[in-house]
Amino acid sequence: MVRCRPGIVAHLVVGLAAVAMSAAVASAALSTVRVANGLARPVFATSPPGDATRLFVAEQHSGRIRIVDLGDGSIAGTDFLTIGGLATGAEQGLLGLAFHPDYATNGSFFVNLTVTGGDTEIRRYQVSADPDVANPDSVLPILGYSQPQTNHNGGWLAFGPDGYLYLSSGDGGGGNDSATGHTAAIGNAQDITNNLLGKLLRIDVDGDDFPGDVMRNYAIPSDNPFVDATGDDEIWSYGLRNPWRASFDRATGDLYVGDVGQNAREEIDVQPAGSAGGENYGWRLREGTIQTPSGGVGGNRPPGAVDPIYDYTRGAGSFQGFSVTGGYVHRGPIAEIQGHYFFADYVSERIWSLVWDGSDPADFDGTNWTGLTDRTAELATGTHSVDQISSFAEDALGNLYVLDLGGEIFRIVSAGISTTTTVTNTTATSTTTSTTLPGEATLLPGRKLRVKQTQAGDQRFMLVVKDAALAAPVPCAVDGELVIEALGAGGTVRRIPLLAQLWKPLKARRPERGCKYRRGPIAATVLVKAGRMLKVVARADDLGVPLATDPRPVRIEVRHGATRHCVEFGGEKGTHRPNRTLIAKRAPTATGCPGPGVPVRRVNAAPVDAAPR
Repeated sequence: MVRCRPGIVAHLVVGLAAVAMSAAVASAALSTVRVANGLARPVFATSPPGDATRLFVAEQHSGRIRIVDLGDGSIAGTDFLTIGGLATGAEQGLLGLAFHPDYATNGSFFVNLTVTGGDTEIRRYQVSADPDVANPDSVLPILGYSQPQTNHNGGWLAFGPDGYLYLSSGDGGGGNDSATGHTAAIGNAQDITNNLLGKLLRIDVDGDDFPGDVMRNYAIPSDNPFVDATGDDEIWSYGLRNPWRASFDRATGDLYVGDVGQNAREEIDVQPAGSAGGENYGWRLREGTIQTPSGGVGGNRPPGAVDPIYDYTRGAGSFQGFSVTGGYVHRGPIAEIQGHYFFADYVSERIWSLVWDGSDPADFDGTNWTGLTDRTAELATGTHSVDQISSFAEDALGNLYVLDLGGEIFRIVSAGISTTTTVTNTTATSTTTSTTLPGEATLLPGRKLRVKQTQAGDQRFMLVVKDAALAAPVPCAVDGELVIEALGAGGTVRRIPLLAQLWKPLKARRPERGCKYRRGPIAATVLVKAGRMLKVVARADDLGVPLATDPRPVRIEVRHGATRHCVEFGGEKGTHRPNRTLIAKRAPTATGCPGPGVPVRRVNAAPVDAAPR
């Protein structure tokens, strides 16, 4: 939905064709790669500063913080930390996680959670001598406040560019910011005295202004807007209903907030990096850009209040929904979407992106954006559904991820992987025909697969494809994926992301010679030697079937940059023994590499009971 500025035509709804025209600005073809599965209600994920190999995931009700290896998607068998004593209503639990900017030296990280009884606590923990395990006895309470109802807890926290900890709180729950526990006549969100609900807070966790209070272990930044003025010193801004996910643009320092509406509007608020704080975002008087239409609590915009840069109505349209999930501005490796803010709706399960147009906050009126794009269809995968979007995430290198409350995490990647190279092999030896799209390499005979037992006793497979025309992407650092599929009924699909930042040239001064991808003893190793061969080594377990006894064939597909290479092996009993070479028996159809044909069943999927907001 697009809205014109007040005074021209108020809240004009245009046709979807016009929206599509607007959305075409600076658009890029995208896709997703599933990075992890089997989590229990993941609601937030992040990485320590400078750590490009791990993603730490907060599970809402289990209280577990789990580590995902970004190289192979495996989840560490030992939890980083498990926190007990949580309230576990639909919107309660472990809700936020942030690593200290100096985590590499002080090992401190912070969580935002609701404890048994429903109140919010901010806590500090520290890592142990094992970098993959936290010390549960290191807990230190930082800040806490009461919650009158079980919903609208906010729960986000993150360190800003200034080194201070920012955190979000909802209005305390219920409806219309009223009833028990809500300030009479104005509600919690508009009450700035002895009331931390419905706010963004900003504190200094490296100081302590309350040495006599063991439950308050923080200092107040001297430039917070209500220091030496009427209002709680911790408050940075106010007038929020349930800010469900906020983020800082890592390039500019601008702060983006997704605030869940009540019955009419979902909104995206922006606070420019130069802000001195003190913004009032209008709730409960305002819902998005309009007067709150329910409960008799709506009114005119308070003097100096800031409207959102974008809001959308409730409904089932392409640009509608019922519960916004705030996201991030992309600053990762995909050049075409630099500066695009990604966000979603939990209920309608749509994903969008837009670019804030840089307007002054005094001029914010819901139309302060360009390039609004519905990304839902292009970010859907062929075998896994991207739904129940509980949060987005950003790793240390700026890659963006989508979290599914049912237990999955997807990485947003460029859809440049779009053309195919296919080999059709009609005998067990060398009779070969090939189908090649323009600009792609032709795979020649020499496709071999060997399953080998290492000295450590684990089984690994090695694929070798000789290819005299093989060209390596220059530069090597482009996204890829290794897809291993056991075909037929009951087969499995294994998808291993090959992250752009982990590809390296074979020769530093001669990148055209080829590329290599290496990611530890249990992950894939891929070697692309230009004009010579493609080689893949990975765990034999990833093949999905024991080739010596299972009659089903296995398809192995390597994607790197704009190329796709796929070959099938097996398909007959007794064709293979460990430590022996298996020649490709067949290949996909001559029309190209098909997508994986066997959907993967979701595991540990939580029932769709209520959105965590």
